[in-house]
Amino acid sequence: MLFRSIRRMRPRRRAFLYAAALASVAVPVAAAFASPDDSRTCDGNWKTVRGRDVTRAYGDFNSLNAVAALASDDVWAVGQFRQFAGTDYDQTLAEHWNGTKWKVVPMPSPSLPLAVLAGVAATGPHDIWAVGYEQAVGQSYRTLIEHWDGNAWTIVEDGSNQGWLTSVVALGPSDVWAAGSTDYIGSGLVEHWDGHSWTPTLLADSVFLRGIAATTGNDIWVVGQHARNGDGDHTFAAHFDGTRWTRVPTPNPLRQNDIDQNWLTSVAALASDDVWAAGVTRDPDYGIPDHTLSEHWDGNAWQVVHTPHLHQRASDFWSIAALSTGLSAVGSTGSDPNFSPLSEAWNGTSWNHVKTPSSGSLLGLASIPANSELWAVGNRIKQNLYTGTLVEHLCSAKK
Repeated sequence: MLFRSIRRMRPRRRAFLYAAALASVAVPVAAAFASPDDSRTCDGNWKTVRGRDVTRAYGDFNSLNAVAALASDDVWAVGQFRQFAGTDYDQTLAEHWNGTKWKVVPMPSPSLPLAVLAGVAATGPHDIWAVGYEQAVGQSYRTLIEHWDGNAWTIVEDGSNQGWLTSVVALGPSDVWAAGSTDYIGSGLVEHWDGHSWTPTLLADSVFLRGIAATTGNDIWVVGQHARNGDGDHTFAAHFDGTRWTRVPTPNPLRQNDIDQNWLTSVAALASDDVWAAGVTRDPDYGIPDHTLSEHWDGNAWQVVHTPHLHQRASDFWSIAALSTGLSAVGSTGSDPNFSPLSEAWNGTSWNHVKTPSSGSLLGLASIPANSELWAVGNRIKQNLYTGTLVEHLCSAKK
């Protein structure tokens, strides 16, 4: 989802209503445009990869919000696009990497005019799940779930009348979990696919779930934020043991003012006693810039793990993923509209900044641990005219 356009507004007032100004105009796939030159040399450094922009007229918007990687030649990313000169509503976007180039893949249009995809997960080339929301302008959010069967995307009804799904994890074709909320901010919402239907479960009130991860069907974590004092937020985490969901206390580093915001935006589960969450602390009303946040679960408690701060610039983590050699987290640093991609790596002892090319924000991250390979996606402003997709890739040469 697009985060950068909402930072200057308090979260309850904005209620992520940037979406109400976005669009859902159908554009033929053949009209898609490529982004700048790419390089995929496996030297352990981030490279910008040529993505696809569906529309690139003045004021248009393209964003890839989440990514799932099956193999070096089989990667999916989802998000949204809009045409400023059209009806100005968001429309869902799916792109596929075949090892050589990214291609826009058509998706069905939901029944409501505005639609955004925020999460994607895969169990195999013929089993991809994407989640998000659809909405009529000024009305409540309604969950949106789409599935790729190897030939086409289809909308899968979940029986939910209200909600917003932000993330999804797939353990198998008959074991898929999605997380979100009934509103911004409503009750925490978790949905489970058993191979036949989706079943929703509501967690605590005033919770917005942003990330979900699992090691098994009996070891699932969701993270996000719990609203407090109107405009403030505390971090939130809950665990599923196969029978019930239980909230687990999480630290809140920023506690200077009642309206300080502490968010967990993404989670990666390596083992039952080794779970990591990434996020951000911030309070723009009191002049407190965004600061990256990292927390670790060791099987007994969540603890804050220090992350470096870049020259007092606002810095956010939006996604985290695991590799065989450690962890990686991505996000953005700077201020609107001059954001730069942010990447940090955990080496087992500390988080360290990793140089990233290009400009813009990275919103989604996926790994292929066997190849020490990372894919990151997001968006960036193109020549001050329109916002285009951003794709970054990192790999190490095989020994």
